[in-house]
Amino acid sequence: MKTYLRVATTLALLFLLAVLAAAAQQRAQGTQPAQPTVNPEIEAVQTILQMNDPQQRLTLVDQFLAEYPASQFRGTVLLAAAEAHRMQNDYDQAVEYGERALAINPRDAISLILVADSLSEGTHPNQADYEKKLNKAEEYSRRALAILPELFASVPHRPDVPEEQYKLRENYMEAQVHATLGFVYYRRKKFDDAEKELKLATDMNQLRPNAADYERLGVVQLEQKKYQEAKANFQRCQELGGVAFETCAKRIERVDKMLGTEPAPTPPQE
Repeated sequence: MKTYLRVATTLALLFLLAVLAAAAQQRAQGTQPAQPTVNPEIEAVQTILQMNDPQQRLTLVDQFLAEYPASQFRGTVLLAAAEAHRMQNDYDQAVEYGERALAINPRDAISLILVADSLSEGTHPNQADYEKKLNKAEEYSRRALAILPELFASVPHRPDVPEEQYKLRENYMEAQVHATLGFVYYRRKKFDDAEKELKLATDMNQLRPNAADYERLGVVQLEQKKYQEAKANFQRCQELGGVAFETCAKRIERVDKMLGTEPAPTPPQE
């Protein structure tokens, strides 16, 4: 599940909205200077958030923490580092940096989401702390769901942006939590609960649908012998393309064999 790509967009969006809100408050209070001033600290944070290369981002994070050890943006920068480690599938480091961000702000919903996702993705049944990590992933996910309404309410709504766009973004963010919960329940073989959460994730995320979520929903439905529903979700996974395309094509062939039908030709990936 390529959660890190979705979190990156949300993280940058929320930060930029916060900067815009601060600027708007300055104007409302009449304290904004006549000429815009350059704030190197804020520019450094923006550069980190906009850096897509994970290793370069981590280098920038180290530089920032050395230069601004008491920065009010330290938690945001630590989260950006956690996200960079998640991009490299370095789950342990993603959890470590995410926990450091949460030590600064325990009610940071984005950090909770990223740590929960990293815990669920990075653990394996042969590990001694497998259940402990899954339990923590579920706990953090539930905490994030409880905090998200407060976070959404704190984001200023610009008059030139339709309200529907804000709702799409909110649903997009909440969908990530349900996707993580669905994977946690799948790994526990609680297929009914997993299907419920993954359905919520796929239904809510209309902004940037995630092929991996549809694939996992289909796998859960296969476990329940819901073959037609599973096939429909594997087909949706194919439509979205990406790294899951070939896997979902093979899963469709498997379902067709189970149903005793001739498999339809696999459409080429665009």
